[in-house]
Amino acid sequence: HQQSAFESIAKGQTTIVSTGTGSGKTECFLFPIISRCLKLRDEGVPPGIVAVILYPMNALAEDQLGRLRELLAG
Repeated sequence: HQQSAFESIAKGQTTIVSTGTGSGKTECFLFPIISRCLKLRDEGVPPGIVAVILYPMNALAEDQLGRLRELLAG
């Protein structure tokens, strides 16, 4: 499901991912966002807001923040 989501998002298509807990849904949207940010950086685009991520619960936001920090460290 992740590969299908990446391909769909890369084509600019509206994409919905619905799978069970712990199946990697977050990566389906996070990796394309990070990829886009890196592409813009490499193209010399001035820094700015590229995406806004909204979470329905603070606990989920905190969990995802930890995952982002681990992913982007180094």
